[in-house]
Amino acid sequence: MINRLSERGKRIVFNGIIVFAIMLFIIGFMLGKQEESNSANEEETHSETSYDGFSYTELQGSENDDIQNDSHEAENNEPMDDYEMEDPESDFDKNVEREVRVLEDYFTNEEVEEAKEVAIQFVENYYSFNGEIPLENIENAMEYVSEDLQETIKAKVIRPTADYYKRETIGIEVYEPYNPSSEDMELSVRVKGEVFNMEGDVTKEETIDYHLKLIPFEDTFRVNEMSYDNLS
Repeated sequence: MINRLSERGKRIVFNGIIVFAIMLFIIGFMLGKQEESNSANEEETHSETSYDGFSYTELQGSENDDIQNDSHEAENNEPMDDYEMEDPESDFDKNVEREVRVLEDYFTNEEVEEAKEVAIQFVENYYSFNGEIPLENIENAMEYVSEDLQETIKAKVIRPTADYYKRETIGIEVYEPYNPSSEDMELSVRVKGEVFNMEGDVTKEETIDYHLKLIPFEDTFRVNEMSYDNLS
């Protein structure tokens, strides 16, 4: 059929075929680009919803699990109505009285202070000793003891030696007994002293606790019993 056409008609047909082929190539190229663009958009959309390899469904499930776990923890942390904290103070039997007594439960404050003064004066005079006058401390202490104790003290005369020739107080304190259980006026006096030899040199320091029981005498007190502990 083409052979029947003139030369001019053949050129027109041939050029049309070429143009048609070019148009098909262009259309095919454009369709390929569109397909690539759609594929890229799908991958980008999938990437946005996958969150680095985790799908939205998986993430949503994980969030639900966290919410459920938090809910369980909140339930576990709620205070238990049936549980009661231990209260040592409330458990302590308040009906049991624990009372520590003092001397002022039996004596007035003035009487206690007067007895303390007598105790200090007695110990200070009795402890101080001079080998040159061996009975001086006994005579000075007599003023503060009862008649019953005088004979006992006279028998406790210190025999001076070359190393134990004199002693003097360097400190003295009086103490009340802990939780006295009777109405006796009992006191303890701690004296710290220095011991001298015949040459006047200090040979040692010592500490002695005197335990005294005092009795009322006129408007004051007298030492009626005495014992001591050498703490040196």
